[in-house]
Order: sequence, then structure tokens, then C-alpha cells
Amino acid sequence: MKAVRMAFGLLLASVPAWAQCSLCKLAVEQDESLGTAFNKAILLMMISALGVFAGIFFLAKRSRPKDR
Repeated sequence: MKAVRMAFGLLLASVPAWAQCSLCKLAVEQDESLGTAFNKAILLMMISALGVFAGIFFLAKRSRPKDR
């Protein structure tokens, strides 16, 4: 039940992001050459966010006490 509440909360938090997606879609529909640029920009942002997440995870795992 806790996971359902968490998923619902994340869904509600992402509602404002839908407007940005429709704006991106409109921009790409007007000029199709922007599609590749948008895809590359999304990958670039995703890679940097995953790198930060992986770094935090690595530091947290490394600083965990060994006696567990």
C-alpha cells in the first residue's frame, strides 16, 4: 500500500512536466530537424543525472560500516 501511495505522489508531482513535453513536441513538429537535437540533449541530461546518482550511491556504499 505504501508503494501505491508513493507512485501516486510521484504521478501528481510530474503533472507540470507534461506541459513542457507538449511544448517540445510542438517545436519538433514545426521543424523536424530539431528532433535529433532534442534527442541528443535529453541523452546528455540523462547521462549527467545518472552520473551524479551513481556517484552518490557509490559514496554511500563505500562509507557504510563494514560490521553489518
